[in-house]
Amino acid sequence: MNGLPVSAAETNSKNVYNNLTVENSFLGVYLLGVNSAGLQDDSTIVSNCKIGGNTQYDIGGGLTNNSVAGIWASNQINCSVYGNIVKNVAGQNLVYGIFFDVISGTSSIYKNNVTSISNPATASAVVVSGIRANMATGTHTVRIYNNFISGITTNYATATATTYVRGINLQVGGGSSATSIFEVSHNSVYIDASSSIGASSSCLDVSASSTTGPQIKIRSNIFANFTGSQTGLTSKHFCCKMNSNTLIGSTGSTSNNNDFYILNSSNGFVGRGTTTDWATLTNWQTAHTGMDASSLSVDPIYASSTDLHIVNPALNSTAAEVTTDDSVDTNTSGFIVNQDTATNVNVNGATYIYLAIA
Repeated sequence: MNGLPVSAAETNSKNVYNNLTVENSFLGVYLLGVNSAGLQDDSTIVSNCKIGGNTQYDIGGGLTNNSVAGIWASNQINCSVYGNIVKNVAGQNLVYGIFFDVISGTSSIYKNNVTSISNPATASAVVVSGIRANMATGTHTVRIYNNFISGITTNYATATATTYVRGINLQVGGGSSATSIFEVSHNSVYIDASSSIGASSSCLDVSASSTTGPQIKIRSNIFANFTGSQTGLTSKHFCCKMNSNTLIGSTGSTSNNNDFYILNSSNGFVGRGTTTDWATLTNWQTAHTGMDASSLSVDPIYASSTDLHIVNPALNSTAAEVTTDDSVDTNTSGFIVNQDTATNVNVNGATYIYLAIA
């Protein structure tokens, strides 16, 4: 949709795109509002849609030089994208499962299953992201929570330090400020870039780590990178990659109760800053004072590479900062990850509604 309002009274608002099936197309769902404060599309919802068929490269075709996405929401305010299955998206330019571009207000991406997002070309040096988000200038909040992200791959054949495979990709983008907030909570990410061992990869990639960029709040996620050995290459694989050697984000940022898992330590690292790699969780904690004190580094034991329900009981409990009004599996380890029951969860004053991911 491409609306062109000239006043606030003419804006597209409160449109709901629910239970759609989109297959064999260039884009899945594309929302394009006006890039002007007060004129963006307001309170759009994309929910319970099936984007992409069972055919490889079903969305985008894998051949186009244009950017492609399963769900692309641009110039939106208070937008919600939830309960969708996004799969088999492929192209040779920027490729996204879900993309929030120049987003305003309080907008959310949650309860989505994003899988098989790829660049099939060996010569195309492009970033492939499961979920990518940036915000408009001003005070805004983007919440990314309770998503499954897997099968993010590239066939790019040249060894490179650039992370061309990214599970969740947070960018400063449209000019977000230190009063804006990225909240990344309760996501399960499975990255395996072994199909092109020369490509660097990260489960979480943050280009917004600075004193002037947005606050970054990272809580109770699983960032598991299963990429094989990259010994002797410039390429590396990470759980998290930040744009700072010391900061998660601006004042107010936090990170805790996460699981950072690296299967193969040959050029595999828990984290990366602008110039420094951190091989272990302890190294990461030392570099980021006060962050991830209660985090772990254990194999989540996913049910499969695409079914990211976890088997490891160490990651299936209630975090200290979380309260819930419904029953969940609990013990004392400090985590609550991807519950399979409908639950209202309060995290530091913000209420999240968690629903089962099928």
